[in-house]
This record gives sequence, C-alpha cells and structure tokens, in this order.
Amino acid sequence: MLFTVSEETYGTGATAFDCSVIRSKEAYVPDFDGVHGQAVVAAPTILSFCAEITGKASHAGFAPEQGVSAISAAARAIDTLRLGRVSPDLTRNIGKIRGGLLTNIVPEACSVEGEIRASVHAEALDCLEETRQAFEQACDAFGAVLNFTSKCLVTAYHTPEDAPVVQRYFRACEKFGLKTEAVRTFGGSDNNILALRGISGIVIPSAMHACHSSAEYTIVEELVLLAELLTELLCL
Repeated sequence: MLFTVSEETYGTGATAFDCSVIRSKEAYVPDFDGVHGQAVVAAPTILSFCAEITGKASHAGFAPEQGVSAISAAARAIDTLRLGRVSPDLTRNIGKIRGGLLTNIVPEACSVEGEIRASVHAEALDCLEETRQAFEQACDAFGAVLNFTSKCLVTAYHTPEDAPVVQRYFRACEKFGLKTEAVRTFGGSDNNILALRGISGIVIPSAMHACHSSAEYTIVEELVLLAELLTELLCL
C-alpha cells in the first residue's frame, strides 16, 4: 500500500515517489465521488497556462493615447476564446486575472491564468496552442508584448474495461452484491501519475460526496465497505 502526499497539487507526492520500488504493476486508487462498484477507467490531461502581457503605462486622463493597455489586450484575447465546455471531452477555463495599479494609469501589466482539460492528450495540446495564438494576436493588435507559459499537470489515461485490474475489482464488488460499472471522470488523481510510470490502475469511490465543495461529507458505512473491498482485492 502506498500513501502519497499533496495529491491535490496534481500528484506532487506520487510524482516524487520512486515507482521502481513497487513490485506490483496494478493499482487501485480510492479518490472518486461515486458509488461503490464504479470504476474510473479514464481521466483527462490537465494543462495550466499563464499569459503575461506587458503594455505601456501612461496617464489615463492626460495622455491615454501614449499608453498600451495590457488589460485591453487580455480582454480581447479572452473574448475570442470559447470557455467552459468546448466539446463533450474538452474544457477551457480562465480562473485568475491580475492587472493594473491605479484607476488613473493605463495598465502596463496584466497576467491571465487558466487551465485546459481533455480526454485526449493531443486535443489538450491543440486547445493550448489555440489559446496561445489568441493572446499573441491580441497583443500584436494592441502593440503589447506576450510571455506565454504552460505546464502539463497530469496526462490522460485510459484503462481498458477488460483489463485484469478492472475485472478483479468487479469480481470483488460482486462478492458484496454491488452493481459494477466502468465510468470516466474529468478530474485528475495519483492514477494519472502511476499510469505514466507503467502501472495499470483504476480510481475507485472513496466514500466522499460533494467533493471540492464546502458541503463535502462522508458516510461511515461506506468507509467500512471501502476497507472491506480493499481487503478483498488484496486477497484475490
């Protein structure tokens, strides 16, 4: 059993761990807001990006014509991008914007941060390039300078439903009278990291509900059942 730290920061602990010391090439990762019996067999690539825009400051009342508004360039770029659910398997979000100093100064700097999620890694990269081009074109139009950076936080994986790791879990669930189902999620987990290291795995329900909200809760009986399922998996 492997207990990782800092999963919420996109698998920091799992990334730092030396997976070569693990003999098993299969993994069960309890980290899903679902019902027991469900197996998460696919999760997305998640990319983060930051557009740092540099314009030119000037007095907004006396000489606005001499300035280049970094915020205006950012707004132009964002306006051209489709945000939210771009397609059934692709999302793009702008989550953070910083810019400007005072209301009477044409803003010289603005930074925009966001993320992209896609079930297919190549589609995430295509969306990232589309995003970069939108900011580049907007900056060119306003005469601003762009510094665009990105990072791949986790890489998409897909575990076939007929894989031994899935079928073993289903057999364990059936012993407890649970209905089995293969599902997909749009969240990342340590399993994304393990899959990159050659470990075939699935994410299973962890008795958490309304996760990532202020109303998150658990049910003791489900926690007990999770422990029993994990014990059964160790014995199969």
